[in-house]
Amino acid sequence: MPAEAADCNRQAFASCLACPALTTDAGQKPGPQLVGVANRPVAGDPAFDYSPQLQAARANGDRWTKQRLDTFLSDPQAMYPGTWMAARPSAMQSSAPTFCVFSTARELRSRQRRKSIMRTVFAWAIALATLAGIGPAAAEFPDKPIKIQAPYAPGGNIDVTARIVADKLKDVLNITVLVENKAGASGMIGADAVARSAPDGYNLLVSANSMVDVPAIYGNAPYDWKTAFQPISHIQAVPAVIVVPPDSPIRTLADFIKVGRETPGKLTIGDSGVGTTNHIVIELLSDATKAKFTIVHYKGSGGASIDAIGGQINAQVDQVNSAIGHIRGGKLRPIAVTSDARMPELPDVPTVKESGIPELKDFTYSTYTGLFGPAKMPPEVLKKLHDAMVTVLTDPVTIKRFADLTATARPSTPEELAAMLDHEDKTAVPLIKKLGIKPE
Repeated sequence: MPAEAADCNRQAFASCLACPALTTDAGQKPGPQLVGVANRPVAGDPAFDYSPQLQAARANGDRWTKQRLDTFLSDPQAMYPGTWMAARPSAMQSSAPTFCVFSTARELRSRQRRKSIMRTVFAWAIALATLAGIGPAAAEFPDKPIKIQAPYAPGGNIDVTARIVADKLKDVLNITVLVENKAGASGMIGADAVARSAPDGYNLLVSANSMVDVPAIYGNAPYDWKTAFQPISHIQAVPAVIVVPPDSPIRTLADFIKVGRETPGKLTIGDSGVGTTNHIVIELLSDATKAKFTIVHYKGSGGASIDAIGGQINAQVDQVNSAIGHIRGGKLRPIAVTSDARMPELPDVPTVKESGIPELKDFTYSTYTGLFGPAKMPPEVLKKLHDAMVTVLTDPVTIKRFADLTATARPSTPEELAAMLDHEDKTAVPLIKKLGIKPE
């Protein structure tokens, strides 16, 4: 420690600040900086009492400041280069001296240069690690909101399913999960948005077996469903229901089929879009019975339900879970379900198999939904999302929410969901080609 600085031990604090030893740095610009202040009850005693000023300096200062203060307090002689120590009588009129630690202008400039160099080195290291594919993004997933695309209008099966999943997924992953309805082209617009997104797990898709059927109908889909998406997990399966307005003269499915046979095209029936599973059910019924209907395609089940309730169309095919509210509220009347057996939630509604129509004696059909991401997702991201979905779909609250909507929640492996799509490709797609179904 310079002798000039030691002489400050005999000066008052104000004089200490004005001391030439503390305002001149070997001919350089003046400008020492007060780093901290500490009271020591007994000179040379390693035990010390932090003053409020020093507590603040240590709490708010950087590592450099804390190191110098702690070094000075434990051993006043072991000073860092460019750091000076001075003493004054206690400002509190105590017999204990107050020690002041100062940093010269030269040391401050040197410190700033070192910090600048370290920041540059660290930035380059992060950039190189990211370019090398070993950055922290995957390990930190998720660290920003996740968006689930429900590519149909609000209110239908896909939308309801996406919102139930998002509500629980946000708790499991401890991150915000949003649902977006980018409807159009029977779900292809929203699906394409996910297919084109970065495969980082932040853009996901809830879709149904119709994701196989729709491209076969349009023929010019902007993606190949076999290569554009990464299956994550099956979500739920639910049968379809045929509903009519409450005051409709159509009382049974047999009545409906009879009119379709006798006066082809007279009855109008709505679905949620060309190539959707609701549309496929209508085509299957028509193909099996040779009844003909005027099919009205909507951008989701919500619009079809509104028109069915209002009597603008004669009937609607919808998933039970999205129609159950209207049925329970008396706004729509069910005439048949496509399940294998009568549903406990609708015990008075016969199955299609029970309609008494010979051509439909073995008819069953269910819509299943699944969660997908873009192709080429990192394995660790896929695993985290899949594991989270298993937690979501085995949660008692989630299971009950789906059960209340007559749907059965069940997770699957990515491979099992892919196999379900392959089965749809081998069964529904041949029908689409046979009937020559095209977009309107």
